[in-house]
Amino acid sequence: MILPVGLGGVRRERRCTVDEWNDRDKELARHLMGIWDSTREALKHLGVLRTRNVVGDYAEWMSVCALGLQLSESRLARHDATDREGRRYQVKARSRVPVAGTVFTGVHPDDFDVLVLMVFGPKYEVSFAARIAGADVRRLLNASGGLVLTETVLKDSAVENITTTLR
Repeated sequence: MILPVGLGGVRRERRCTVDEWNDRDKELARHLMGIWDSTREALKHLGVLRTRNVVGDYAEWMSVCALGLQLSESRLARHDATDREGRRYQVKARSRVPVAGTVFTGVHPDDFDVLVLMVFGPKYEVSFAARIAGADVRRLLNASGGLVLTETVLKDSAVENITTTLR
């Protein structure tokens, strides 16, 4: 079954009600769940998925492949990967948001030496990617401990644009 954009004109911003529930919707939902299950298994087989955080796992996998990193074995580690010199990398990603104004939370510079930030477009293409040394991350964090991709941050000399490398 090939579905057009918008699932054949069916677009709901809320859960359906008993009156709206029909066999076509049930069949479509089962079909899509089957596709998701098959997709999830294939992504696990490729080594892309390790957790339930699909966007984060995808960004980690891309970073490891493109930057020559080694994934941390333990999910208990406070960093995602290391490079050949032993530097600890933390990878943060957001999807389907505009680059400017994107907020990355849970950034703890003591846990890593290098931060990789990625923003994915609507088809999970890399819209923006950056590498920032941990010491510089401290300076760029806002009062809440988040990193916001403001114009100032995007133009900061410490923010290395690696978008082309990760495409």
